[in-house]
Amino acid sequence: MVSAQQPLLISGKSPYVQVAGRYGANEGICLFEDSTFLLYGYATAIFGYYRFEEERLLFYPHKPERFEVYAAQNKSIGKDVKINFVNFEGNGRTYFQAGADSVRQVFNDGANCFDAPFVVQESKIPAAFTLFAEVPDHEPSPGANAYYYENTGLYNDFMIVYYPSKRIYEPFSASFYREEGKVLLRLSNFVTEKGYYKNEADEDESKQWAEVLEMKMQYDTERKMIKEGIFANEHYNTFWPEARAYDFDPARNLYVSKDAAANEAYFQANPYNDDRYLRRFVLLLPNTKSKRNTSGIPLAKASIFYTVCDAAPENTYHYKALDTGYENNDTIRETIAAPPLPEKNKN
Repeated sequence: MVSAQQPLLISGKSPYVQVAGRYGANEGICLFEDSTFLLYGYATAIFGYYRFEEERLLFYPHKPERFEVYAAQNKSIGKDVKINFVNFEGNGRTYFQAGADSVRQVFNDGANCFDAPFVVQESKIPAAFTLFAEVPDHEPSPGANAYYYENTGLYNDFMIVYYPSKRIYEPFSASFYREEGKVLLRLSNFVTEKGYYKNEADEDESKQWAEVLEMKMQYDTERKMIKEGIFANEHYNTFWPEARAYDFDPARNLYVSKDAAANEAYFQANPYNDDRYLRRFVLLLPNTKSKRNTSGIPLAKASIFYTVCDAAPENTYHYKALDTGYENNDTIRETIAAPPLPEKNKN
C-alpha cells in the first residue's frame, strides 16, 4: 500500500554507488554507478543519464534526432542515387524533397504489408534535400520537424532513419521509498504507478546484472563507433566489423573481408547477412532544423512507396534484390513506380 511507504533519502559521498542496481523484473530500470541508466521492458531499451536533486532523481533519456542521415559514395551505381528509408513505415506521414523538386510523401495513406528494406534508386543525385514529418497535436514537447541537408560530399547512397517522438524519450523524475524493508523506486510519468523494487543481490541477480553491464558496454561502444560511421552491406544490413579483419578497396570504396572467399555457398543463400563486403556510411548533420506546418504542403502526385495488402502485386512495393539469390554484392534493383496519392493529399 502507498500509505505504508516511507520516503528514503540517499546521502553520502557516493550516492550513485549506493543506488546502483536493477529495479524490477521483466520490466524496470537499471541505475549505474557512472550516473547513467537503462529503462527496459518489452521491445524497450532506453539509455540516458540521471542526477540527484535534493530527494529526487532527474532522468534524461538519450533522445535521438527526429531524422538521422548516413551517407556513402557508392561507385557501383555510377551517377545514380539510392536511398534506404528506415523506420518510416507505420509512423505517420513523412515527406522527402530533393532540392526544389516536388515534396513527396514517403508512404501512401493506408500503407500496410510492409516489406523492408525500403530502397529507392533514382538517376539524379540531390545537391540538397529536406525531410519533413507531420507532428501530431498531442506530441510531447514538439521540436523541429523539417531537416535540411546539403550534399556537399557528393554522396549517392543514403540510409535515412526516422525516429517519431515518443513519451518514453521525455525527461522524468523518480523518488526512493522504503516499503516492508525493501527499496522502492517510483517513476513520475509512465510505467507502473506502484514502482519498482530493487532486486536482492543474490546469485541469480548477479548473473542478470552481468548481462545488463555487457549490454551497456556494447551500447557505449556502438555510440562511439557511430561517430566514425556505420557499416552496412549492399542490402543495408548493418554490422560492427573488426578493422583488422578487412582490407579497404578504394576502387570500389568497399571494406572487403580477408576471408571473403570462404562460405561463398552460404552467402549465396543468405545475402542479407553477408558481411564480406561492407560500405562505410558517415553521419550527415543537418544544415538547418525548423518547425514547418505540413498541412498545406503541395505534394507530388505519387508517394515514394506504395504498399496496400489487397493491391495488385505489380502495383505495390516489394524489395526485389533478395528474390533470386545473391548475384553480386554491387547489384540492387530499383523500386517500381508508385501509384498516385489520393486526391485529398494533392492540395
